[in-house]
Amino acid sequence: MTDEEKQFEEFDSLFYSDGFSIASAALKNGITIPAVLDMQAKIYKHVEDFLTMFTDQCWESDQNVDCKKGCSWCCYQSVMVLPQEAIFLNNFIKENKSSEEIASFKLQAENKNKVTSELNAAEFLHRKIKCPFLVDNKCAVYDARPMGCRLFLSSSEESCHAEFKDPKNKNVFPLLYEFPLRAGRLLNEGACAYLQQQDINPYEWNFESSFLIASSSKNNEDWLKGNNPFKVRDVNKEEQSYIDKFDVQGRD
Repeated sequence: MTDEEKQFEEFDSLFYSDGFSIASAALKNGITIPAVLDMQAKIYKHVEDFLTMFTDQCWESDQNVDCKKGCSWCCYQSVMVLPQEAIFLNNFIKENKSSEEIASFKLQAENKNKVTSELNAAEFLHRKIKCPFLVDNKCAVYDARPMGCRLFLSSSEESCHAEFKDPKNKNVFPLLYEFPLRAGRLLNEGACAYLQQQDINPYEWNFESSFLIASSSKNNEDWLKGNNPFKVRDVNKEEQSYIDKFDVQGRD
């Protein structure tokens, strides 16, 4: 094992452990919706602290971080989310958005879901459709955005634009930093491992579908009881392998 491989292994183990510890502490007195919201807020805070540190280190070492407000090339890609992320998002919009705004978000999510629900994973993960929460070229739910959005840290806006224009070209892809992608994935995996120990299924699926499902409080309560309303269809091994690869690399 190379020094770099050892570093990644130690890094992965640390963030996995952090995710598990955050979940177990937040849910130790019972797995309720408020406890799940608390867990997810702490996971997001943990990864945001890491991203701040990582970004500062990039600038100190003269490495570009081109992500900025108003740049939205990544807001047209598919994003995979977990039930707890969808529940957290729905709670945020209920507390911070008007009924008219929420209705608009749902309509746009339904329209996107009509398209993506007909596609297999490899197809919808590369289909460019505007996020239901992109308003005036800005994220309307930035503080509650899913992990997949938080981790998309690019060193080149030009590379993101190129991939946006030619998403099916496997030789064109955003130049993303790998450490943030791994940090968020392992945090989520650690939290999901704890949920699975409690017989709760952290089924991951696309943003628009999970958002619509989580908009029903009944679905959320069913999920806490061990049911799986977020599972809209079975995924074959080839699709799951592609999703797993996409989560880590952000591309095929």
